[in-house]
Amino acid sequence: MKQQLYTIKAKLTLAEEALDKEKSSSSTREATKVEEARQAQFEQFKVQITELEDKFKVDLAEVRVQKQMEVQSLQAELGTAKGVQEHLACQVEEREEELNK
Repeated sequence: MKQQLYTIKAKLTLAEEALDKEKSSSSTREATKVEEARQAQFEQFKVQITELEDKFKVDLAEVRVQKQMEVQSLQAELGTAKGVQEHLACQVEEREEELNK
């Protein structure tokens, strides 16, 4: 009877050890899966960040070109306004000279 009890206890101990090993293996597999998922998500974030950076660079270049065109347009308007102002100043001088004669 004692022998059977010892045999059962030994089998129970072996079964518990096997269960602990399985739990450990299962935990390791799950941890590996979690780590792989995190790594995949990290890689996806890196790709998204790169895409956003590239889009930002393109958008910034487009805005820069647009602003340069606006500055050139304003400079052209300013040049036209200066030309008109100079023309009007010449006309005023001519009229003043005519009136002084």
